Parts: sequence; structure tokens; C-alpha cells
Amino acid sequence: MKKIHVDICSDPTCYREAVLLFKELNAVLGAALKEQIVLTGIPHPHNGRLAPPCVQVNNRLIARATAGEVKEAIQEALEPHRMVA
Repeated sequence: MKKIHVDICSDPTCYREAVLLFKELNAVLGAALKEQIVLTGIPHPHNGRLAPPCVQVNNRLIARATAGEVKEAIQEALEPHRMVA
């Protein structure tokens, strides 16, 4: 099964917002999505120039991330690439 890497900034700059986001994600993500992600903490990306909370879903960086945006990014990462005619 393909695992999606979800990295939440755990730097002091983002810590409070990251904790709130983690709690929101726990409430928003269903059990099926939770089984398909690997959740880790990362240092603040781009030397602190991004607004907290910062989340990286695979290689997609999201500043001022909301639980809805992170869930959408996870779902997009799980979808097979579609060919557009």
C-alpha cells in the first residue's frame, strides 16, 4: 500500500498552530486515510519565511495549512494520475 508522508512543522515558530492542526486532522481524517499516511514532525521549512502552520504532503508544501487543505492534498496524492485528452 502506498503511504503518503505528511510532515507538520514542529519548530517553535509553528508549534501552537501545529498542535491545533494535528487535533483537527485527527478529527477530520477517517480511519482509512489515517492508515495510509505517515505523520512526522519537521523543522520549519524555508528558514521560517512561511506562515504557520506549515505542512508538507509528500513534496507539496502548504503554508497556513488547514485540516481541509491537508486532507485534500492527501486524497490527491492517493489518486492515480489521470490522463487528460
